[in-house]
Amino acid sequence: MKQVGLAVIGTGFMGSLYTRIASQMAGVKVIALCDLLAERVEPLAKEVQAVAYVGERYRQMLEEHPEIDAVFVCTPEDSHVDPALAALEAGKHILVEKPLAMSVRDAENVVEIARQKGVITMMCYTLRFDPRYYAMKQAIADGEIGEIIHIYARRNSPLAILQRLRGRVQGPFWVGVHDIDVMRWVTGKDVVRVFAIKSEKRIEDWDVNAAFLALLTFENGVIAGLENAWGTSAVPARPQRTSFEVAGTAGLIEVRSYEQGVMIYREGKASSPDTVYMPVLYGGVTGVYRDQIAYFIRCLKEGRPSDIPLEEGLKGVMVAEAIMISADQRKDIVLPV
Repeated sequence: MKQVGLAVIGTGFMGSLYTRIASQMAGVKVIALCDLLAERVEPLAKEVQAVAYVGERYRQMLEEHPEIDAVFVCTPEDSHVDPALAALEAGKHILVEKPLAMSVRDAENVVEIARQKGVITMMCYTLRFDPRYYAMKQAIADGEIGEIIHIYARRNSPLAILQRLRGRVQGPFWVGVHDIDVMRWVTGKDVVRVFAIKSEKRIEDWDVNAAFLALLTFENGVIAGLENAWGTSAVPARPQRTSFEVAGTAGLIEVRSYEQGVMIYREGKASSPDTVYMPVLYGGVTGVYRDQIAYFIRCLKEGRPSDIPLEEGLKGVMVAEAIMISADQRKDIVLPV
């Protein structure tokens, strides 16, 4: 495949970012974009010289443009399934933003259709492209900290993100799936038992719980703690707090991913410019998201499966759903392996 014909469904924050990144890549042609809002999709389509489709017209888009090879599904978190299925039914390769679905049943359906179609699929688990997490993974694989004993991950998002999301997704499905994936990645094992609790406090006017704490047990006996919480209006200047720690029999590894290396302090506010995920250098978007998309494009051109297929997304949904059920029922949830 010399040139990849690309379509993007959903041109909000992530969809517009991915569109601009892809449009800057050699051997990629952004052919069409689809979004519910004309004021969002039409200017972007003009910018990248693509065709705009307004509304839920992605099936029409796929029918009218057989030159589309792959589709990025970047719709809101609770609406990935239908556009993903439409793209698969049209025989297109797909890249899907996390989470794959909001239920195990829906995620399993998408994975099964993808298997039947035999296309190349990939989940947007961006931490696998973060050099800091990759270095951790390699150090663990090289035996630098011995055998893993336990893991702890914290990924707490500021209130501004919740306001952008309009409360449409709970913490374990929003960012928890990222750390669940990294835990599975570094251990090479699946989660077999989940116990979780949640705060009954709600954040602002949104119907989401303020915090979740989960204890995960893996096939090999490794235990892990996962913390997902939303910030509050009382601390608007506090940056996102994220960390990932792996303790082994011979050492410890800690990733403090919220530390970007640059901090700006002003009256009543502290901020950290992005130096890892989507920094703009000399007019082009670089960083983790670009590397993620470049990897997917390389898989398409080489005709080989990605290392992060939709099955990996299914595993994350299974654990996230188990966290929600456990927190509601206050009991252990045993997962199939």
